[in-house]
Amino acid sequence: MVKAAAVIVSFFLASGFRTAPAGGPRRLPSGGGASGQVSSAHVTLPSYLEMVRAFARNPTPDSIARFVARGEQWRIQSLRELLAAIAHRDVEALAALPAAILIHIEAFLDNAGGAQATDGNVGAALQLLDAAGRSVPADFRRRCQLLILWAFQAALDVETLVPQLQAAIDRFGPDADLLVAQGTLFELLASRSGAEVQTLRVPPVDVVRELTTRSVNLSEAVRMGTPAEALLQVERPGIYRLAARLYRRALALSRSPEAKLRLGKVSIEAGEHRAALQVLEELVTAREGSTRQRYLAQLFVGRACLVLGDADGALRAYRTAEEWYPGCQTPLVASSEALWMSGEVEGARAVMMQVLSDGARTSCPEDPWLSYHQGQSWRIRPTLRELEREVAR
Repeated sequence: MVKAAAVIVSFFLASGFRTAPAGGPRRLPSGGGASGQVSSAHVTLPSYLEMVRAFARNPTPDSIARFVARGEQWRIQSLRELLAAIAHRDVEALAALPAAILIHIEAFLDNAGGAQATDGNVGAALQLLDAAGRSVPADFRRRCQLLILWAFQAALDVETLVPQLQAAIDRFGPDADLLVAQGTLFELLASRSGAEVQTLRVPPVDVVRELTTRSVNLSEAVRMGTPAEALLQVERPGIYRLAARLYRRALALSRSPEAKLRLGKVSIEAGEHRAALQVLEELVTAREGSTRQRYLAQLFVGRACLVLGDADGALRAYRTAEEWYPGCQTPLVASSEALWMSGEVEGARAVMMQVLSDGARTSCPEDPWLSYHQGQSWRIRPTLRELEREVAR
């Protein structure tokens, strides 16, 4: 499965999260709790617990900002004292632990306090997750870990995502959410162009090899020393087939619309267009999932139809997608291509003129296709709200 690998991505897709630094591998700080001797006196822990409880009662951006404003040294000392209290099974510390984990995660996600504070907060959250054990329900800890994974994929931070994904699988086992997270990582790696591959610090072939040593032998292209360009240009369908296997395993564990959507997408990329249509049409006709998922499913149905020579079917799918997200450019551009391929040159030109209009450029600021390779970052906010309600009880 997954072992630690060092891959640095020097491209960025605007997401609200910070990417790994361009100068070298990103190493998450320990947050201060893993080193140094813990003071026997609680110097900062009372004020820390007071702020954590205030956040639990009212999880607002202001409560997070006040928490971060206390500074790095206060956070480091508070974390040391909290870890010591947890080790001694202090009732007050254990009761505040879920909210403490969550406030550090939210400070990380909000990029509050700048780069150093952001790294410090995610490091603190990971330390507390390690220390929590059975003191915090496993599903709460699992969802916190997923938040961190989704954030790293949203930032396209493959280097940090790989070891964190391994840690999550080791801790919780390969459940449906983690299988989908692994599949989205493979999709991201396989989507890179040759030019982008040359900017990677270590070829993604190493990541794929590490991710598959215990389960799948892709091909001879996954051996040590194989150029990354060869893997991406020759063996890209193999990576997509591996992702498809992960999504099928996820579907065997859970009726996940996201896994079904992505199974359809990777089946197209692997050249299995009829199989893709079957999966995607099930998703659309059963009206499973969200509007976002059905929108993307229609885009993928259109693409499969076009490859199979069904331009009319492609146009129907693209027009349906446009109805769900009016003004988005993706279905319009795809419709223009379908019209052109079916010989309707004037119709294709008219659609492209619509794409170039001011209205089409500004009326759909959040086209789901533009964030597809950011994985399940769309789940971050709803999951945060769930966890906030739980710590408030």
